[in-house]
Amino acid sequence: SGRCALARPADDLSRLKAAGKKAIYMGIENGYGVGTDLDAIRRYHQRGVTYITLCHTRNNAICDSSSDTTQLWGGLSPYGRKVVKLMNKLGMLIDLSHASEATFWEVLKRSKRPVFASHSSAKALFGHDRNLTDEQLRALAQQGGVVQVCPCPDFLRKDLKNATLSDFMNHLQHCIEVAGIDHVGIGTDFDGGGGVKGCNGDNDLINITVRLLEAGYTEEEIGKLWGGNFLRVMKEVQQ
Repeated sequence: SGRCALARPADDLSRLKAAGKKAIYMGIENGYGVGTDLDAIRRYHQRGVTYITLCHTRNNAICDSSSDTTQLWGGLSPYGRKVVKLMNKLGMLIDLSHASEATFWEVLKRSKRPVFASHSSAKALFGHDRNLTDEQLRALAQQGGVVQVCPCPDFLRKDLKNATLSDFMNHLQHCIEVAGIDHVGIGTDFDGGGGVKGCNGDNDLINITVRLLEAGYTEEEIGKLWGGNFLRVMKEVQQ
């Protein structure tokens, strides 16, 4: 407790940082964990969960996944539509990483608040099912959301064993060019397969900042990528 604390409102981050602590936001990666009980979502929210990734690598009761071999709902299920509505009402962030493209478009249509993709990359550079098309990137930005680009080898190139920081930077800068500097962030997924040569842990994250400086990005722009844009969306959703 002397080094870190659970955070909930967006402003908790700066408050805890000023106190010399790490801020930890709780999320659920895969709505499978809430079953088909809307009250479970309310209970998780009351206990401090700030976001839910609607699905993971398989379809669930909420929606279709990008990685499943079949499409169960063609997007959101009838229950999933209720989930989106409730999360908007509660002020919980909706995470569209892992969601199928049909799910993505239906959520953008139905959500009254901005949404985000916590760890995805650019399909224009590598055609992985987990990546977003340029059309999706532009739509996410138009809705006010954020895509957090991920240094996970699987999403960056076909020869994933040789994925490097340069590959990640290519995806990051492509997303900035398409979605705009106000709608891009960084989501490492270090606990789920993330990490490339040159950026393989928290101690390497400064290497991304160095590359951004070398590319001519300003301190303000780098601040947006390193959490500023995400916190803006979090504030809007929580309000």
